[in-house]
Amino acid sequence: MKYLNKIRKINIWLIGLLLITSCQIPKTHDKQDQAFENKDMPEAGMTFQGNKLKDLNQSDIHFSAAVRAFENSQTAEVVSQLKQGIDALIQEGSLLEGEPKKRLGQDINHLEAISVEVENGSLKDIEKLQKALAAAELAVAHEYATDMNVYSIQVPLPDSYYPHFKAALNAIRGAKKHMHGHSKIEAQKLLQESDRLLDQLDEGADITEQQIRDQKAKMDQFINQQTTMKEST
Repeated sequence: MKYLNKIRKINIWLIGLLLITSCQIPKTHDKQDQAFENKDMPEAGMTFQGNKLKDLNQSDIHFSAAVRAFENSQTAEVVSQLKQGIDALIQEGSLLEGEPKKRLGQDINHLEAISVEVENGSLKDIEKLQKALAAAELAVAHEYATDMNVYSIQVPLPDSYYPHFKAALNAIRGAKKHMHGHSKIEAQKLLQESDRLLDQLDEGADITEQQIRDQKAKMDQFINQQTTMKEST
């Protein structure tokens, strides 16, 4: 009888162990998936799914094509690419609210006005076009930077920052293509430092919350500086 009781105890222990194991969520090295596995956060999950689509950065593709067409004096193509880029930009900034949404709206209105100037042949300065494109891309970067603050409250660092941080960097990368001088140098410096941090996160390095917050602060400072420069010109 004692032997049977011992067998029963072992079986109960094994069943309990199997139940615990089966309930565990498998770990993943992909920060994008890992950060938003939590099924109690459907809102964060939907935001991330949207970010994966926005990660393609369609506006940057069309705006770069518009600049190339402008350099080749292909007026109709410039107008077409600007229109497609504006449509993509509206989609990318669909989650914006408050002041960022207002600022993006102003940038889009400016781009539409420039498109009219291109169409009627009055725009001759490519730098004016590039400044408008950079400002619009930075408005999208501001959206993701703001999202980081929201989701870092709900999801532990560093996972809460990863998708938004990466998307913001992609928008800044798009803006850099249309920058010149000191702004372009500062953008490149920020991107190099931030990409290095992302690589370390991907490799599972021991990154502290403060390191992430410090890099986020640099991103915020860069975006704010560029926005201030745009408003003063």
